[in-house]
Parts: sequence; structure tokens; C-alpha cells
Amino acid sequence: MVKNFWDIETLGIRDSTTTTVAEQVHEQFLETIEFKDNRNHVANGKQSQLPSNIGIAFYRLKGMVQRLQKDSKLIHMYKTNFDEQLEQGIIKPVTTQAQSQIDSTNTRRWPISPGDTDHHVY
Repeated sequence: MVKNFWDIETLGIRDSTTTTVAEQVHEQFLETIEFKDNRNHVANGKQSQLPSNIGIAFYRLKGMVQRLQKDSKLIHMYKTNFDEQLEQGIIKPVTTQAQSQIDSTNTRRWPISPGDTDHHVY
């Protein structure tokens, strides 16, 4: 009981560096938040570009190809789905030019909605 009475947290004393960091984060959030296209957009903090996940993606692709080769019904379902997405403009074929652009920038962008022309699946 006496220990709790003298405990720093019980007294309401907090580490000033923690409070300062929290205040800085909150201030940055308030400065960078904006509403556009019916959505809230917030800056990504200090991280300007996401790291590449090409190795993980390629590993998962290899596993999926092996799985599909064992199941003809499943591969047909995937093909039908991809054909529909191509037709709707959700995805597009990868060209040599697009592939070299991906390799040089490590950019990975996904469609948010079927009509979204800013984002493409490569």
C-alpha cells in the first residue's frame, strides 16, 4: 500500500521524453492529415518508401504455381478470375517496360477499386 502511494505513476508524474514524443507525433498527425476524395490521408511519418517484398512475393508465387499444377479445377477458377479482372481493368498484363520499372524502383501498388486508374497490379 505504501509502495503504491509513493509510486511515480500513482503520483501522476510521467516521463517527459515520452510525453514529448507523443506530442510530436500528435502534432505531425494534425499537420499532415487531409481529406480528399472522400478519404482521410495521413503522411507516412519518416518512412518515405516501403521496403521491397519481391522475394516473399516470388516465393509465394512459386508455391501457388505448384499447388495449381496439382488441381485442374482450381487453376481453371484462377484463370477465369484473372480473365474477368483483365476485362474489368482491375489488373493488366505486365510488359517488359513495366517489369524494368518495377525492378528499378521496387514500387508495389495495388488497386483500391476497379475504377482506380492510379494503382496497378504488376
